[in-house]
Amino acid sequence: MSISKVDVSKARLFWKDLEHEEFNNSQVEENMKPLTVVATLKAKPGLEKKLGDILKTLVAPTRAENGCLNYDMHQSDEDTGLYVFHENWATRADWEAHMKTPHLVNFAAMQSDLAESWTLFSGHNVS
Repeated sequence: MSISKVDVSKARLFWKDLEHEEFNNSQVEENMKPLTVVATLKAKPGLEKKLGDILKTLVAPTRAENGCLNYDMHQSDEDTGLYVFHENWATRADWEAHMKTPHLVNFAAMQSDLAESWTLFSGHNVS
C-alpha cells in the first residue's frame, strides 16, 4: 500500500517510470493480487470544467479494458475542481497496462497544463 503526493512537474517522470519498471519474484507475486487505486486531481484555477470534461472521456474506454473491475469518477461537492477516481483492477499488471493505453498516455501529455496537483494511492485489500 502506498500513498504519494505527486508534484505536477514530476508527473511525466511517473508515467515514464511505468514504461521501464522491472520486477523481482516478490514483485511478480504482488503483481497478481487484485489492486485498488484512488487517484485525486486538483484543477488549476479556471480549468475546473475543462479538466472534468477531459477526465470524463477516460471513463468509457477504461471500463472496457481487460482487468478493469470498476473505474468510477467523482467530483467534490465542496470544490468543483477536485476529482477522485476509485478503481479496482484484477491485477497490478492490468492497471499498468491501463497506464500505457493511448487515452491515458494522451492525458498524461496534457495533465500538467490542467492539474495543479494530484495524488495516487495503490494497494490491496487486507480485511
